[in-house]
Amino acid sequence: MQEVIGSTPLCSTKPRATAGFFTKKKAYVMILTICIIAYILIINIVAFFLYGIDKKRAINHEHRIPVSVLLWMARLGGGLGSWLGMTYFHHKKKHARFQIIVPLWITIWMFILVLLLALGDGSLDELELFKSRARR
Repeated sequence: MQEVIGSTPLCSTKPRATAGFFTKKKAYVMILTICIIAYILIINIVAFFLYGIDKKRAINHEHRIPVSVLLWMARLGGGLGSWLGMTYFHHKKKHARFQIIVPLWITIWMFILVLLLALGDGSLDELELFKSRARR
């Protein structure tokens, strides 16, 4: 007689769905997480340097980077790089629009990243919100 844990026998003749250490879902989640982290790093580095370039152009009275571009960098995930650029280069720190929008987008992106990571590891699978309606 086979010993049973839960509903799965210990000595099952069926091949396991997982090959190796990771399941397919965990592998996809890991790849997606790495891609998201790489994207966030790149967009923040670009945002930081755009603030530096704009500050240098402002000092030299050259053609400037539009304000909309600088703010869009925060919207696209580069809020932390924008804030660091504002602080390091002492650029756009006194403008109310930048004081409100950049921290707002940092907060929004942090919430999005925490939510994505929580969904990816399955910790939110138990919530009613994510259960399929077919089972009801």
